[in-house]
Amino acid sequence: GLACGGFLRRCFISSLALAVPAMLPAAVLAVPAAQEWRTYGHDYGDSRYSPLSDITPANVGGLKPVWTYHMRPPDRTSRGFAASENTPIVVDGIMYVSTPYGRAVALDAESGKQIWAYQVPGNDQPATRGVSYWPGQKNAGPRIVFGTRGGLLIALHAGTGAPVRSFGKDGVLDLHSDAVMQGYPKAALGITSAPVIYKNLIITGSRNQETPQKGANGQVRAFNLRTGAEVWHFNGIPQPGEKFHETWDGESWIKRSGVNVWVGMTLDAARGIVYLPFGAPTFDQYGGDRKGKSLFANSLVAVKADTGKYLPIDLFPR
Repeated sequence: GLACGGFLRRCFISSLALAVPAMLPAAVLAVPAAQEWRTYGHDYGDSRYSPLSDITPANVGGLKPVWTYHMRPPDRTSRGFAASENTPIVVDGIMYVSTPYGRAVALDAESGKQIWAYQVPGNDQPATRGVSYWPGQKNAGPRIVFGTRGGLLIALHAGTGAPVRSFGKDGVLDLHSDAVMQGYPKAALGITSAPVIYKNLIITGSRNQETPQKGANGQVRAFNLRTGAEVWHFNGIPQPGEKFHETWDGESWIKRSGVNVWVGMTLDAARGIVYLPFGAPTFDQYGGDRKGKSLFANSLVAVKADTGKYLPIDLFPR
C-alpha cells in the first residue's frame, strides 16, 4: 500500500492539524509549488529537499496515518506482491503514482481517494520509479508522462487519465526504433525512471541488457510532448563522424549495447542543460573486446536540453 508521506504539509500529521484543511477538496486548495513534490527529485535539479517545516524532530513521533492506498488491485491479490521504487509526485493537490501492477493512478492527496486509474496496454507496467508532469501550454492541457518496462512512452491527460490521442498512436509511443534496436528486434529495451520535462520536450534514457554484448543501444532521446515526434537524440556510443568515436577500438562499437542512462537525469532549467549519467557497455564486467576509453561509458555528460548538443566543460554557461 501507499501511506501518505511526509513531503505533504498536512497529509501525515495529527488529526487535529488535519481538521481545518480537510474540509476542502485538495484540488481547490491553493498550494505553492515549493510545498508540493512536483518531480521525482522534488525539482529537476534533484535537490530532494522540501522547505516544509510543520514536521520536526520534536513532533515526528506523534504522526499518525491519515489514509492508505493499496496499489495492488483486488484482481491481482492471488499473484502476490510486486516491488515498487516509486516516489509519488504531487501537483495542485493531486498525487500521481506509478504502481508495479500495470497502472498509473491519480489520488486526492488529502484523502487518498482515487481520481482515475490508467491500465498500461498488455502485461506491461509503468516505470516503477515514477511519472512526470507537464503543466501544458496554449491549447494543450497538463499531462502525465511515463515510460514502461516494455519500452513504451505514454502521455495522459492529467485531469482524467485519458490518453493524449495526438501523442504517438492514441497516447502511446513505441520506442523500439530501427536505429535503437540495431537489428536485434527482441533485445531488451525499457524505461525504469521518470523522464525529464524541459519546455515542450520529454527527455528519456532507457535500460537495456547486461549481456550479450550486442543489442539495443543506449541513445538518450527527446520527444515533442504534443506529438511524440523525436526532436533529438544523443548517442552514448559515438557513431562515425561524431566526437569521441575514435575512443572505441576497431569495430568494438558496432551494434554494442549498454552505455545507456537507466537512472534519472538532472536538469539545470535556467541554463538549459541536462546531465546524462551513462553506464557501462555490455558486458560491463569484461572489457577485453573493447579496448580503449570507450566514451561515453561510465561518464557524466552535459548536453543542451533543447538540441542534445554536447557541451564541453569550457563551454558551460557561467
